[in-house]
Amino acid sequence: MMRKDEAIAKFVFDLPPCTYQSARFTDWIKPYLDEQLADPARNSAATNNYIRGKFALLEKAAAHYEALEPLLAKYEGEQHAKLEASLAGGDHFSDLSEHWAGTNSAEVIRSYPPMLLVGKQIGEEREIYKQDEDPLVTVQIFELDCEYAYSAPTGRFNLQVPHVEARNLYQNQSYSDYKRSLYMEAEKKANADLETETTE
Repeated sequence: MMRKDEAIAKFVFDLPPCTYQSARFTDWIKPYLDEQLADPARNSAATNNYIRGKFALLEKAAAHYEALEPLLAKYEGEQHAKLEASLAGGDHFSDLSEHWAGTNSAEVIRSYPPMLLVGKQIGEEREIYKQDEDPLVTVQIFELDCEYAYSAPTGRFNLQVPHVEARNLYQNQSYSDYKRSLYMEAEKKANADLETETTE
């Protein structure tokens, strides 16, 4: 549907993310497709009708997403321009550059408007509206003061809440463990490259 109708594509792109790991609703699609298509179970696709059908659908979805990427890139470019203006103090998110982890981290997905993480309530609630003319229904609206932070999603973690672990079917992983594993992989690769150069 997104591929056939640009209005639907824009609507879906602008939806809020499913989790705090993402900045936009569409952020989960490509990583999910890539992970599923890389599943070792694909090796048995030739002998299993269910798996063969599953991978055929995944490949079809990946082809649709690939065709959509230029349009999504255009929408991202528009968001980036608005974000840069905001970081320069050009709109009502004037404190963004001082309080957003994405200002100094290339890991954070850049999007606009910035999403908020709402924290604990501070102070007493205030009733700002009440309607009780109907004997069966009373409508009240309360105003609350709460702590908040600008969300800083990376696709796997959120740097504003780095203590929250990423979960999958097999294990949980903290942000510090994730960064440590990346460092160890990079060190291992560097050592392997050094050994290759030495033997040549």
